Amino acid sequence: MMAERFRYEEAGTLSPPGPVGRVVRFIFGAVCAWVVFAVLANASAFFTGKALYSARSWFAILMGLYVFPDVVNIGFSKAWKRSYVLTGLVAAAGVAAMVSWATYGDVIGPPSGILVGIWLLYTFGHLGIAFLLATLLATPSCEMRSVAQLW
Repeated sequence: MMAERFRYEEAGTLSPPGPVGRVVRFIFGAVCAWVVFAVLANASAFFTGKALYSARSWFAILMGLYVFPDVVNIGFSKAWKRSYVLTGLVAAAGVAAMVSWATYGDVIGPPSGILVGIWLLYTFGHLGIAFLLATLLATPSCEMRSVAQLW
């Protein structure tokens, strides 16, 4: 099923994006960079777990859950099912929640906050770099291929 989702064209067969495509990639890259800087600016809130009580954090978490499987699969040239990638992430969050509960008496604590903070930094950092590189390199089609194009 995954092979049907990701069917790649031969290199050189897709035309590079025009000015509008590059501006859109830049905007998405800037949004991803904003999320990364917001997480870094609120690092102490993630280290204590308090950031998980914020609606802004949950918006970023929901967006991250949506894009994370594609960031992993396309970014690392894997063909894992979305459900496998998300199950692994949810399992890690469950372990962090149990450790938080056992240590701090609440499922939202430093282990949960640190895991979510690191995961958000990775997800939006990887995606943001890919979008910004795709803007500069005029990467055809998917921005996640921009790192491979640069390489």
